[in-house]
Amino acid sequence: MKKHILFLFLFMFTAIQLHSQKILVIDSLTQKPIPYITVRYNKNDGTYTDEKGYFTVNNKSNDSVMLSHIAYNNYSIKAALIKDTIIMSPKTKPLHEIIITNANSVKHIDFLKKSFNHGSFPISSRVELVTLIIPGTGNTNAMITKLELRFEKKRFEKTEKDIKTLFRINLYTVQQEQIHDKIFTSAVYNRNSLKQEKVELDLTDSDIQLSENGLFIGIEVIGDVAVNGTLTANNNSVRPLLTDRTTNDYTAKTFLRYTFDGRKKLQPLNTVLENNVDPKTKRNLSFGLTLTK
Repeated sequence: MKKHILFLFLFMFTAIQLHSQKILVIDSLTQKPIPYITVRYNKNDGTYTDEKGYFTVNNKSNDSVMLSHIAYNNYSIKAALIKDTIIMSPKTKPLHEIIITNANSVKHIDFLKKSFNHGSFPISSRVELVTLIIPGTGNTNAMITKLELRFEKKRFEKTEKDIKTLFRINLYTVQQEQIHDKIFTSAVYNRNSLKQEKVELDLTDSDIQLSENGLFIGIEVIGDVAVNGTLTANNNSVRPLLTDRTTNDYTAKTFLRYTFDGRKKLQPLNTVLENNVDPKTKRNLSFGLTLTK
């Protein structure tokens, strides 16, 4: 009986291997691999290219594969039709008029104090924490020139060693308090989850405006990375700071969303925490901003 089970397992594993194809994604202009492109297999599943631009797909599947990144035109193809390489074409960036003035006023909004309980929140692989900020009086239409985030140490077992987790920061426009268009994606950060860290993002040349509709700040966790640059099956996390304080400079609402959830549903963070905290206490991402007007 055990032999039959072992044979069946080996047969299924071999079949999966035979139907799996490793695909390289490259830039049409530079011919260089593109790491960490989002690859969607169907409405509720997907992955990312690894550090070397590779991902694996089932070439016997009838699903379409959609590749996307803010810097490239979307690419869609049936899985069964994919060859060994996919070529992505960069988007053409429109030129904006730059008005130079010496009259700009600069305002720094500091981190709000960390919550005593649940002062951070673990974001695991393929999950994004997004915070909607609506500007307060005097900050509407200001330009954001710097964004700062802080991360706590991961809570870990003694057996764990250094853990490298990949994440990036996304910014989105807002339509009726929902995510509309992605307007910025940072480089990918490779973070040691066992250390406290601060990320400072220079947005001076990115033309990011805090409009009256607001802005979404997203922290998208890609996953853990092995020494050879491949994404692993581990599901560790990064822990951005949370606050239960408010300010007159903006109002905030924080959500979770699953990267490959086709419904793109936003789940309020406070509903996730409500069983462990006072429901009257609202927690949001803690961050620093530098504004110019």
